[in-house]
Amino acid sequence: MLQAQGRSEAIASYALAVDDLSRLRQDLATTDQNVQFSFRDQIEPLYKEYVQLLLKDVNVLAPEIRQQRLIKARETIEALQLSELQDFLKAACNTYKPQPLTQIPEKTALIYPIVLDKHLEVITALPNQPLLHHSIDLTPKTVSTTVNQLRASLNPEISPETGLPAAQKLYDWLIRPLEPNLKEIETLVFVPNGFLRNIPLGVLHNGDRYLTENYNLALTTGLNLIDNRKNQQDIQPILLLAGLSQARQGFAALSFVEQELQTIAAQLPSTILLNQNFSPANIQASLVDRPPSVVHLATHGQFSSNADQTFLLTWNDRLKLNQIRQWLQQTRRNHPLDLLVLSACQTAKGDDRAELGLAGMAVKSGAASTIATLWNVSDQATAQLMMDFYQYWRSPQAQPRTKAQALRQAQLNQLRSQQHSHPYYWAGVVLIGDWN
Repeated sequence: MLQAQGRSEAIASYALAVDDLSRLRQDLATTDQNVQFSFRDQIEPLYKEYVQLLLKDVNVLAPEIRQQRLIKARETIEALQLSELQDFLKAACNTYKPQPLTQIPEKTALIYPIVLDKHLEVITALPNQPLLHHSIDLTPKTVSTTVNQLRASLNPEISPETGLPAAQKLYDWLIRPLEPNLKEIETLVFVPNGFLRNIPLGVLHNGDRYLTENYNLALTTGLNLIDNRKNQQDIQPILLLAGLSQARQGFAALSFVEQELQTIAAQLPSTILLNQNFSPANIQASLVDRPPSVVHLATHGQFSSNADQTFLLTWNDRLKLNQIRQWLQQTRRNHPLDLLVLSACQTAKGDDRAELGLAGMAVKSGAASTIATLWNVSDQATAQLMMDFYQYWRSPQAQPRTKAQALRQAQLNQLRSQQHSHPYYWAGVVLIGDWN
């Protein structure tokens, strides 16, 4: 095996193989299903073996060589994330352009947790600083077991204290070694890998507080999929609000949806499509007549590792990824979409890569940011959280906040309430993409 040869020769050989795969990504993305099925068994291990070689004993190397290895490992993980998403979408991801690490804003940390065969590796990028690295001796089974324990505790019928041991373990692995370097940091942006993509990282716990209580949080598949468009914070948004409050197609009624949409519309310029009016034809007409910068869909849906099982519910339809892209393509041409909100959706149970459907939805929409829910959330709690989010984010009476700041404040309202303090009610709402 190459790993038995000299380290530099093995690294060089793996680098060539990964570079070849990167050049072939577009072709791989459009091959037939049988070829794509091999991604998890053949392509992903190659990337991870390369990262493992790069990070082995990296902290004892000379500073310059250590940084070179960490930079290459970070780039490889981003390439892996992009390849996996392309494999899911059956198409190349040409929506966004790569960004260098110099683009990390002040008071923001980008954290890459990487689950390898015998280690959990964490690479952290801070503004205008060398990359940081720490490693924990853990098997994937240990990480998976802890993640599953935490996920199982996110049930309103189970005391939140039940999940604290697992939440504290994950905090100790991912965040505690970084604490001395995070004193000036306000926003943590995670590029999660493997099992860690199946939990809301805001529930990590330091023994005293949840991570959400200390930091604004966001997720991304990497800087290569962050939209680099001009910040639109000073522009008054126009919203397209659509949803279902009545039971449809075997899905339960969302009785608080109408209140959610009406309250948001009272704060910001909006068009509302509710129940029978929530159809693809009406959405398309609204996108043309009054192109929105925000599309908010309060409806059932599912994110799955199978693109054909990822959908959104309208009055009489289940819309798949390509249909959603067609929905939004008019507004993407001349009016970039700043935010897509998907409330009442969920990741497929028992699907350890269901977050690919969520990431695919975000990419297909062309939105700079996506807010979505990871499980079948409480209708009442989510409606209130969404109403609070818009009030904090863009209400004329509110002080300027980023999306990550506004979402955190809305979640803290739930956490500090008597009725919805359990993580089930607030932790499942996540921000993907641009956090500004």
